[in-house]
Amino acid sequence: MKLPVPRYLFEYLDEVSAQLTRGTPRGVFLDLDGTLAAITATPQETRITPETRAVLAELAMRPEYAVAIVSGRAIRDLESIVDIPGIFYAGNHGLEISGRGVQFAHPDAEQRAALLGAICRNLEGRLQAIPGVIVEFKTLSASVHFRLATAEAVPRVRAAVLEEVAPAQEQLRVTEGRQVLEIRPAVPWDKGRAVRWIIEQSGCDRFASMCAGDDKTDEDMFAVLPDAVTVHVGLGLPTTSARYFVKSPSGVFAFLRLLLNLQAASGIDPKDTYSIYAASAARVDEKETMATPLEGGAAPHLQVVTETQVVTETQVVTETQVVAETERRNFNGPDNSL
Repeated sequence: MKLPVPRYLFEYLDEVSAQLTRGTPRGVFLDLDGTLAAITATPQETRITPETRAVLAELAMRPEYAVAIVSGRAIRDLESIVDIPGIFYAGNHGLEISGRGVQFAHPDAEQRAALLGAICRNLEGRLQAIPGVIVEFKTLSASVHFRLATAEAVPRVRAAVLEEVAPAQEQLRVTEGRQVLEIRPAVPWDKGRAVRWIIEQSGCDRFASMCAGDDKTDEDMFAVLPDAVTVHVGLGLPTTSARYFVKSPSGVFAFLRLLLNLQAASGIDPKDTYSIYAASAARVDEKETMATPLEGGAAPHLQVVTETQVVTETQVVTETQVVAETERRNFNGPDNSL
């Protein structure tokens, strides 16, 4: 079945803001690599910007939100990179979850950790002669990264992984993402089920929640929240069931900034709750996303500004002019030929 083409998020902010203000708490489910942070050559290089961390921390402090980072990384890596208290961390594609007083680890995945470790050791031996290949053992899952390998080497990497996993195919499975092969326990659990578990624990309103991701495994999140604000990040995935898209992590950052303004709907004084990043006479050139509080403390009208404007200090503006995501002009819709 051909999926509908996602719509450019910043052209539908009225629709999105109306949906998100219909219920609380609002779940904010975010992938890390390629969504909150740019893809890097090696996993160890990934960082989120101080500005992104500040916005996430501010959202985490508000009772109207339940923030969760849902990633293929191990929880220990997520906690180290993101480093924000009061949020959920779902690592290893949701096989382990912690935060806000809850703890979860899939029991079948734990039982297969020793088997997975042995396979990773074998792969390290087999693949060490191929430059640019990284075997990452994450206890409950594993990743074989080939981003730095030559195109000619990729079939050898893929064949080695499949051969090593084949004897344990009833216990483990292999999936492929963006220049990575994932080895996971063959259990009925994924990012989508992790999101559902977090919603049950936190009482989030499904309809008033949002999730964003850039890779195939994030489609599992979109599937369990078909009516939520689902956002695909980037233009490279052939098909996606997300309802909206942004071009890059900069677009995600811009939208998270806008979420802060939705707090005006609860009657909180904007001066007490907004993070003011614009100087009193900051000039915005290019297409900029901003949220302007209406008179009387009403819910802000989220809008895309397409002309140069003078922005007062009561307006929240995306820094670095990111959502001059003149993205739209470069977007021709996903190529549905897998």
